[in-house]
Amino acid sequence: MKFTILFPGILVFALSGCGPLDSPTGQANSSSQHTAGPIHVDPPQPISPSPLPSPTPAPMPIVEHGVRTFDNDSTFVIPPGITGVKVTLVAGGGGSDDITGDNGCCSGASGGAGVAHISGLTPGTSVAVKAGRAGAGVTGGGGTVASFGAYATATGGGGGIFNGGGNCPYCSYSNGAPGTFSSMSANSYSSPGLGISLNRGLGAILPARSGLSGIVIVEY
Repeated sequence: MKFTILFPGILVFALSGCGPLDSPTGQANSSSQHTAGPIHVDPPQPISPSPLPSPTPAPMPIVEHGVRTFDNDSTFVIPPGITGVKVTLVAGGGGSDDITGDNGCCSGASGGAGVAHISGLTPGTSVAVKAGRAGAGVTGGGGTVASFGAYATATGGGGGIFNGGGNCPYCSYSNGAPGTFSSMSANSYSSPGLGISLNRGLGAILPARSGLSGIVIVEY
């Protein structure tokens, strides 16, 4: 018997010196030696990796919208996910002086009013809010400013001043000057009629009366 090494670790043997083998027909094979042919080994096939599962998308952040109304000075913190707000401002109305009579003599003026659409805000930052106080009566005090940080401002209405000389309309007097509105936002406008519709920031007409306080409304 003879051994032949074709591949490392694989032995192939052949028979030698054996007698003739009978064929299926009963005749002896003419060859006295049989040698096995080479063994073919298929190379290993690469294993395809299983596809990775698609990542689960992160949930969308919840953005809460709402309205805040300020009757007094306070602070507004920009909520998460909010970068723009609509602000309505009405400043305080002026008070009237202490004078008998009528005809609107020495009356206070209404505070400024307007609307501003403000963008580019950063969530989590604080904005100072001034609501606008009413001007006192008797002394003809002026109303105070309503503002939303430096973004928008409405000035208070002036108070009516009595300068003496008798009863109205024959006295020397001056009515308060109306308030004004200004904003850093290009998308804003003055709206004096807001005071009437909201019943805020109006000046006093009857003698010795205070004006009406202002208001700030923030919609986000």
